[in-house]
Order: sequence, then C-alpha cells, then structure tokens
Amino acid sequence: MCKCPYAVNFNKKLAGRVHDVGCMDNGLLFCLCPVLTCDGNIKVMGMDGGDGQEKFLFTKELFTCWPYVQACAQVCVPLGVCCNSMDGCKNYCSGTEFKTITQPVFKGPWKRGQGNPEKIGEFVITQRFEPVGMCCAAPVPIKYYYKPLTPDGDNLVEDELAALSLVLQLYKGMPVPCKHFSPAGFQVPTGVSCMDLGLMVQTKWNSVQDVLKDAEG
Repeated sequence: MCKCPYAVNFNKKLAGRVHDVGCMDNGLLFCLCPVLTCDGNIKVMGMDGGDGQEKFLFTKELFTCWPYVQACAQVCVPLGVCCNSMDGCKNYCSGTEFKTITQPVFKGPWKRGQGNPEKIGEFVITQRFEPVGMCCAAPVPIKYYYKPLTPDGDNLVEDELAALSLVLQLYKGMPVPCKHFSPAGFQVPTGVSCMDLGLMVQTKWNSVQDVLKDAEG
C-alpha cells in the first residue's frame, strides 16, 4: 500500500511511469505454475506513457527448468561477483578495462501469447574496472545511454525519451526517498552472468580507443 511507482515529468506534465508487472500480466498459466512455462518471454517491467499506454517493456527469456537454474545461480552470485572482479583486473592489465553491457528494449504494448516482442533499441552501460586489491577490480559507472536500432526506436518523442531516461537513472542507482517502500522491483543488468540470467544481456570488454570510437559513432 505504501509503494509509490517511479514516474518522470517533462514540461510539468507526466511523461512516463514504471508499470509494475501484475500476477496476470504474463498469463494465467505463468501465474498459477511458472515452473511449467519453459519457453518464450515474460515481462519483467513496463514503462507507461503519460496517456497510460505501455510504451516500452523489458522481458526475460525462459528455458527448461528456469526457476531451479535461477535459484542455483543466485546461490553462486558471490562466486560470480568474485570472478567478475578478477576478470576486470585481468582486463585492466591487458588495457581493455572498459566493460560494455547491452540489454534489449522492446516496443509496447505487449502481452505473453502475442509472440516475441519487437526490439526497437538497447540500453548500453559502460563500466571501467579499477584495481582495488591484489587480483581484484571494481566497476565504476561511466556511461548509460539508449541506442535505437529500428526506425520506431529512432523516432521517439521527447516524452518517450524522458521515460527511458528514468529507467537509466534507476539502473544507475538514483537516490530516492523512502527507498524501502519504493524499490526498483525488477531485475537490473549487472554484467555478471548468474545475476543477469534470462535478460538477454550481452557483455564485451573494450579498450579506451574502442570506447572513444563508439562515442564518436
């Protein structure tokens, strides 16, 4: 009852609001027994426009026995974070200390049963790993941005871009009042495979020249 959804205003008008996924948003079967749902995509978060219509969404790809695999993966999160830190240190020594994380952005409205959602762009997160100890490095956020991939993704109005910027700020760790009552409430890409299970996230290590070249493009 105390949870307040994240929202963003543009020119003093509501531009977008995070749409929490309800128990029926992914269908009756998934609501009653998600273990039996072993393929396709499920919605993990939607973004409504000022008119209340869903504009964008983020999905998760399912596979056989995904709840059990995900539970095992969560147990391995400390090991995954440790390996990611060591991998960052290795790449720092190799001159490729910039890690790029990409996540697809899909066009709304969409419901499970309508086939695969339409991909219109992707979020690109760039982190730089800096040494914090022997054989360990920690990620430092460098750049968060949206990259269109289709004409629909490129021809966004200012309100829609403002709504996407809200999600990027949530990914970045935007400070908010009453955080315990207003959590992000959805899976956020981290670049650690066991934590990003199903999000269709791709990662790549880059040098500073690659990052500058990408920024110019």
